[in-house]
Amino acid sequence: MTELRNTEHDLARFRIRVLAAALFVLFAFGLLVARLVYLQIGKHEELSTQAENNRIAVVPIPPNRGLILDRNGVVLANNYSAYTLEIAPAKVADLDDPRFDFENVIPQSLAFLRSAGIEKEIPLIAAGGIRCHADIARVQALGAAAVQIGTPFAVTLESDAHAEFKRVLAGAKPEDIVEFMSVAGLPARAVRTPWLETYLKYLPKLQAVKNIVARPADFGLSLPELHNHPYFLSVPIEHDMDVAVAIRLAGMSLEDFQTLNPQMNRPVILAAGTPQVLLPYDNANRFVRELPQHRGPLATWTAWTAPKTMRPAEAAKTAGMSEAQMREVNRIPAHMLIKTGSTLLVPRGNALLADVSSHVADNAMLSLAPDGPTLRRVSLRAGRKDSVASVARRYRVSPAQVAQWNEVGATATFAPGQSIVVYVAQATRKAPTQSQHTARGAHPSHQVAGAHTATPNTAHAGSSTAHTTKHLRLAKN
Repeated sequence: MTELRNTEHDLARFRIRVLAAALFVLFAFGLLVARLVYLQIGKHEELSTQAENNRIAVVPIPPNRGLILDRNGVVLANNYSAYTLEIAPAKVADLDDPRFDFENVIPQSLAFLRSAGIEKEIPLIAAGGIRCHADIARVQALGAAAVQIGTPFAVTLESDAHAEFKRVLAGAKPEDIVEFMSVAGLPARAVRTPWLETYLKYLPKLQAVKNIVARPADFGLSLPELHNHPYFLSVPIEHDMDVAVAIRLAGMSLEDFQTLNPQMNRPVILAAGTPQVLLPYDNANRFVRELPQHRGPLATWTAWTAPKTMRPAEAAKTAGMSEAQMREVNRIPAHMLIKTGSTLLVPRGNALLADVSSHVADNAMLSLAPDGPTLRRVSLRAGRKDSVASVARRYRVSPAQVAQWNEVGATATFAPGQSIVVYVAQATRKAPTQSQHTARGAHPSHQVAGAHTATPNTAHAGSSTAHTTKHLRLAKN
């Protein structure tokens, strides 16, 4: 019996299956592409940092101990055990007893090293009270391998002490030397000076404070515990943040915050330019705790680059702020234009939500130009009696401007024939009359009336506009 099959029905079912398989494959590839875009773009910085940390690891390498030889096998440096014998003078009531003299201490120390079998391995170095060559010879005769000196070396040419210090120390007489016990409990020797007299006056009080801190229970006191941590910590700034938000999270005043971070003289901290701020230890811990709990935007200000030369009023209108606020925040003086490419701090609107890039933060600058007529640079030759004041009166500018243009004082005079530079307003050109053509033909070089006046000999056709450039403090400190 032959089975009859619906070929068209089977073909339609096959097509549906192929289409479903194709859609599934496309969907899977779409997921792969989306995941790739997410990892390569969205998580690029984080994954790059992790990869760099995995590539570079700090591995502690213990230093090799052993002999240091030259290429011929000669020992340059050897190793031996070192022992230090110290006496705490504060705990020795009879420190001046003869048993502590070198004549007794050095032979006894050598006898101990000899009995331990290490006399040849450990050099014995004597220190303290060695002032001259005779003292060095004396302790070496007792068996010391070397001596350690401090004060005698301080006055040598090899010492980097101040010349005045060397002079006072070298000129001191025996009666000028004062011996005393320092707060640390060690004997000290110094030249008597007004400062030392004041120090010795307060020394008993300092010693008393030291004893109270070291043994408060002996005085019936209980002192608060001092934790072993630094006074200040650097806190990372990962996103742009208003200074007002930062000081609120840290729980400190603006004055204290700016004292530790003097570069924070703007209303916003740009993470790309200031990756960290300095805070007191407790305030840093509070900042780290409060930051994850913050709700709302961290920054209400951002950086904006002027697309063209414009007046502050026009820039303020574009940024959505008042002209007064624009001038105050960006410190723009009156009668100045904002030049193309200048970086300004403006309120962060819906179109400026992203953090400022490192390129903008590192290269930010505010370039200003006078808001007035274009100035033309004119070079003059000074007459016999020309001065800064006379040139200023002639061209109706201030003496300070003439002095600044020529890098001289406001009361200076010019030597005859000296080159003078002034900037004058660009005059509107008019069609020359016949008489003007005739005058110019007769006198090619323009003359300025007056027997002893400066004569322009070079008038540059190109105009020049004085401008000022201020660099914003947005980059790393």
